[in-house]
Amino acid sequence: MSEKHTAGAFDVRTLIGGLLGVYGLILTGLGLFRATEAELARGDGLNINLWAGIGMLVVAAAFLTWVRVRPLVVPAEPTSSPADGTSDGSGAGRRCTFRRPRPGTPAGRAYSSRRRGTVALAGLMPSLSA
Repeated sequence: MSEKHTAGAFDVRTLIGGLLGVYGLILTGLGLFRATEAELARGDGLNINLWAGIGMLVVAAAFLTWVRVRPLVVPAEPTSSPADGTSDGSGAGRRCTFRRPRPGTPAGRAYSSRRRGTVALAGLMPSLSA
């Protein structure tokens, strides 16, 4: 059985939470220390920077809490087999590969190659059709 570990800093929730936290700190600081009467008048008396910053900090805390409570667990090594690209043999991981057209195949016509699951488009790319 392979070991499992967490994605850690590479989890997208960590990046989103971190960016929202930084922007939230900036807006909260602007709302607390740099709010002018003109800005308050534009916001109808509401300190928009302060409230937007607090909202971003709350959402950032929610994202970072979510990462800590339910970490993304990834296997230590890939378990796919080289034969068909999947670990269960279903063939769901097959990739479409582009090959040179067979002699006599009209340009732009799709044909199947001998390998199951591969398709080539003749004339799709100039470098492949020449």
